Amino acid sequence: MRIGISGAAGTGKTTLAKALAKHHNLPVIGDPTERALREHGRLGWSGIQDAAERRNIRLRTFQIKIQEELEAPTFISDKTVVDFLAYWMLNQSGIEGEVRNFEVLDMVKHHLGTYDYIFVLPWRKEITPGEKRNANPIHQLRIQSCIEGLYSVLNCGTFRAHYTFGEDLDTFLDRTLLPPKWQRI
Repeated sequence: MRIGISGAAGTGKTTLAKALAKHHNLPVIGDPTERALREHGRLGWSGIQDAAERRNIRLRTFQIKIQEELEAPTFISDKTVVDFLAYWMLNQSGIEGEVRNFEVLDMVKHHLGTYDYIFVLPWRKEITPGEKRNANPIHQLRIQSCIEGLYSVLNCGTFRAHYTFGEDLDTFLDRTLLPPKWQRI
């Protein structure tokens, strides 16, 4: 089983990914952004003004995410490639050429078929601020809107998942109306 958890910051992706992984004894594939930043000698996005450096970090993030997901026969993914595409679209696409943007889009479209299920968690107006998380609700609404719009444009089936932190996972799975093949493993 290969499941992606998608949505803006603070929606509960990591919490749900870890809970599902524990419940079904599956590995979690996390967000590789910090790793890509460290590989470029950076601790965060702040202060990176050079468009080429930002591009290279974002492309490396895609590369790591896709490689890790392709190498794992089963997983729960904390963020999908569409989440990273949303950030690309909002922060990078305007300074890239059409050819590069379509290369990134095609890479994401090609990889989407590797997920068995994708849960899209809804936007939350109030989120817990994190060390590397922008807690501005309007910023997160922009991200969420882009993510949901991309799934629609890419014609990718997803499950709208209203997960409540700490909710019983069997109840959550029953409520999301997953097909019978997704039963407790």
